[in-house]
Amino acid sequence: MCQRRFNMVELLKEYYGFEEENIKILIDTDDSYESPTGTNIKKALKEFVQSSEDGDVMYFHFSGHGVQVPDKDGDEADGKDEALVATDINLISDDDLRAIVRHLNPGAKFTMISDCCHSGGMLDHEQVVIEGDKKDDDDIEVPDEPDDSVAREIPASGLMEMLSERAGFDITNATEMEYGLARVFGHSASKRATRKLA
Repeated sequence: MCQRRFNMVELLKEYYGFEEENIKILIDTDDSYESPTGTNIKKALKEFVQSSEDGDVMYFHFSGHGVQVPDKDGDEADGKDEALVATDINLISDDDLRAIVRHLNPGAKFTMISDCCHSGGMLDHEQVVIEGDKKDDDDIEVPDEPDDSVAREIPASGLMEMLSERAGFDITNATEMEYGLARVFGHSASKRATRKLA
């Protein structure tokens, strides 16, 4: 396995003093770890938040795909919710993340880094810190050799196509997507979809 995948773990341990027993890894490239399905990510985050105590420093890192879907609550200025796309294509929306994180002990600090498209609003109404100078497209250096980076976005249309295969019916719009998520993932689906189960 490529050691680079665990660079974040080493950074947390070596530079920030985190102890191995306080780090939980969900990864889809090594069967000796739990897979980062929607259910597993939400379960781990809930346990993480519920165990928080005064003075704790807590860190959540997601590296994968992100998507924007139509906002159903009317709480988004742009009319779109941001969501993490778990390995099983179960979405974890910004609303889901807020619902989990709001139970954090007020004396604990929580940092989330999401290495995916549409991640800037992933914890809506919370502080988003992005440092560094932004460059114009003309100033960006393009390497001669392609690197191994990949786009981290799954377009909503692509997500609907993948979900159609899992749900067993054609999904062509946001309402059908919610029914599909509820049908495939039941009560472990995003809260936006579980309303369809009521």
